[in-house]
Amino acid sequence: MLVSRPPSSSCRSGFTLIELILVLALLAIVISFAVPAMRDFAQSRGAEDTAGQIVNLSNYARSKAMSDGVVYRLNIDITAGRFWLTRMSIDGVNWEEIGDDMGQVIDVPTGVRLEFDQTARDRQMQLAAQTGQVVPQVAASETPVIDFQPSGRTDPAAILVYDRGNKVTRVECPSATETFRIVPPQPK
Repeated sequence: MLVSRPPSSSCRSGFTLIELILVLALLAIVISFAVPAMRDFAQSRGAEDTAGQIVNLSNYARSKAMSDGVVYRLNIDITAGRFWLTRMSIDGVNWEEIGDDMGQVIDVPTGVRLEFDQTARDRQMQLAAQTGQVVPQVAASETPVIDFQPSGRTDPAAILVYDRGNKVTRVECPSATETFRIVPPQPK
């Protein structure tokens, strides 16, 4: 006949309330160190993601301009922090919305800001004039624009994308025959 014994205190299972509180306190300390680092990482990714969206939209506009035989335009509203595509209408004067997902207005994330680097365009225009190339006429506007021609040519331009820490990501098309790309920072 088996007789069951009461469990001894040295072979108990489970946690005491004190042990559970200590583990939770330790987790709270670890999380308090991890959260700011993750937030900074996410904020810096916002600028890189925005730069990637600009490159993707530019590549789309260039390929659509060539396939549709219509001028496409990337509009950049610096003050509102947004950008979008339009295309020239049939009348050849006005601009119209694209009407698909690529024509949506894209707002930059909070803390990210855009800047249009006019010096890049001015430098390219001077080089073009010196070598006898045709210099594209860009309409004067408060909203910088970049046109994509059916011939595959693009307005040379540079867009600077700043994150909260003022780290800059440069998106650039150095000449009329090249595509937009993210330019890695140059060592000083």
